[in-house]
Amino acid sequence: MKPTAIAYAARPAASAAVVLEVDSGDVLAMASWPSRADADELTPAERSRLVPGLDRAAGAVYPPGSIVKPLVYAGAVATGRFAATGTVSC
Repeated sequence: MKPTAIAYAARPAASAAVVLEVDSGDVLAMASWPSRADADELTPAERSRLVPGLDRAAGAVYPPGSIVKPLVYAGAVATGRFAATGTVSC
């Protein structure tokens, strides 16, 4: 999987994405970059730092701020404090 033009513009060190089915919470798709296939395109230092093949979507550890914000927003929408179509500056 090659990074998109958007990924190049943002220049992330590594990334992950998870797509959930809203009603059931079922996982529809997961992606992680860099993959094992991308390892040949990285320098040895990048391979050491980025760990190609690490499943960041399911197996990486993230600081609480990375996951707490969407949960708080979902709770605020569920209680009617925010509109689901609105934005909140964090």
